[in-house]
Amino acid sequence: MSPARLVHATSDDWRLYRDLWLRMFHHRPDEYTVPGGESPEAWPEQEWRRRMVGDAGEGRTMAILSEDRWLAMATVFVEEDGERIAYLRESFIDLTADDSEWLTVSRPLIDEFFRLLVAEGIARVYTDTLADRPRVIRYLEATGARRTGVERPSATGDIPAVEFVWDIAEIAPQSASTN
Repeated sequence: MSPARLVHATSDDWRLYRDLWLRMFHHRPDEYTVPGGESPEAWPEQEWRRRMVGDAGEGRTMAILSEDRWLAMATVFVEEDGERIAYLRESFIDLTADDSEWLTVSRPLIDEFFRLLVAEGIARVYTDTLADRPRVIRYLEATGARRTGVERPSATGDIPAVEFVWDIAEIAPQSASTN
């Protein structure tokens, strides 16, 4: 068995992305909002590719590959909002048992994204999660993210989404030295 490794994914990896996404969806369907109640199994190849790289190629996806499946992945979209910022749109970690395992599996993804984005002059990465997800919130805080104080309605409507930010210009040199 070969060791797990970090890969920079392209839209050609859409099947691996879909497989991890569907494993997570079936494991915790209450945590995933599917537009219009559609069945994700019915989404065409084009939708899976778009979710990875965006409509104009603004998305970047990295994954931890073990044998022929992804153990974890993250997709970051770079935007212009007065400054260049990145937004972590989604990340999945395959069926881990505890919080420390989340960090162990995904740390290479975080470190590599921070390194690449800092090299591009991006200083902040934003993300959000539902307010009723304490495990995800603990994970974000353990990786150096902090709450911005912004909450907004979520796709589910009844539970607010809480925004987090990583100031990666400050974190990236530190995370690189811990590897």
